[in-house]
Amino acid sequence: SYLLRVLKRFNMNSQNHTAKKKTLLLTDKPRTTEAILCRSLFGNFTTQVTNREVKLIDSCQEYDNIILSSDCIDTCTTIYNNYLLGKYRLHFLKCTDIVEEQLDNESIFAFTLFNLELFSKKSLRAKATYIANNSIDDIGKDKYGDIFNSELLDKAPLLYINLYRVIAFDKQTALIKIFELLKDLDDTKIATYLDSFLVLILNSNSTIKFSETLISYYEDVDCIESPHKYLIFQFLNKIYRKINKSEILKINNRLYPIISYCLSEDVEGEYVDLMNSYVNSFPADTMNLITNRIIIYAKVLGNHKYLEAFYSNLAQPKTKLEHSYQNLLLKIENLVDTQKLSDIPELELKRGVDQYIKFLKDNNKPDKCSPMFELLFS
Repeated sequence: SYLLRVLKRFNMNSQNHTAKKKTLLLTDKPRTTEAILCRSLFGNFTTQVTNREVKLIDSCQEYDNIILSSDCIDTCTTIYNNYLLGKYRLHFLKCTDIVEEQLDNESIFAFTLFNLELFSKKSLRAKATYIANNSIDDIGKDKYGDIFNSELLDKAPLLYINLYRVIAFDKQTALIKIFELLKDLDDTKIATYLDSFLVLILNSNSTIKFSETLISYYEDVDCIESPHKYLIFQFLNKIYRKINKSEILKINNRLYPIISYCLSEDVEGEYVDLMNSYVNSFPADTMNLITNRIIIYAKVLGNHKYLEAFYSNLAQPKTKLEHSYQNLLLKIENLVDTQKLSDIPELELKRGVDQYIKFLKDNNKPDKCSPMFELLFS
């Protein structure tokens, strides 16, 4: 099996390194806390500052143990590749990244799961304990048993290493790679992968940060045609169903992708009940602002299902912002009735409304105004 192959290879690596115990710390910049941690974990060691002019393999060949603490992807890739060749044992002091194109699935997964475990340890003491008791030879097979059992890892190694990059480094480029790999799969497979991702996100205590990365990316693609919007919508719903309300409330702009996707794409009203459950879960003042936004989008985009479902829930405005939303709705209704929006593409209608809502909040006119914004502003 996959796991047996991994463990057998890693055990062979460890057996090759019993003759000498010299230890080298490779670091971008020597730090006192780093030195104290290394000495407590590994005893005596030599420190080398990573340098592009020094060939790493020449520097490392006399050492049995390499301790890696570097942000340089080239350095980490070289060190990891030579560890896989059995040249030394390898330990990480912090989460790192590598170029994985030349690696096999087993090596990618070992690197990914070890670093995910290390990232999940938030305190210095927890990290030190984990490093002391584990190496990259040890994969958390018990904790990730559901993923291994479903054989998802063998099918999509790049999905999981890019998920790690989003979790550990907040890399939007990695999120885009994930969605590119998922976009052509059927809904059942997508759901299975997203469920497996959620296990890793929850384990790393990264739900809020990860959700905000999803939301930020949705804002980037909201007003263009993109299959990634559906995936973000599905992913956020899975996360929100798994965490409690207090956590959801900590997420900035938490319902924006949900509202935007439903009002733009769900013309049949498939997600009306889902939307209603979100709206009803918030306090009355927040609920009325959300309802206002739903009705504004429904009106400008001609989404009659959501207009019928939510219009009667609209309460009288109490705050200054609620009054501004009500005035915006009246403007949109007038523009719709006078057929002044017929020549503006749907995505531009949505972009213009979003620009105007932002203008209501900060009084700053956008640099590049949508034609819809100009109509609302006039």
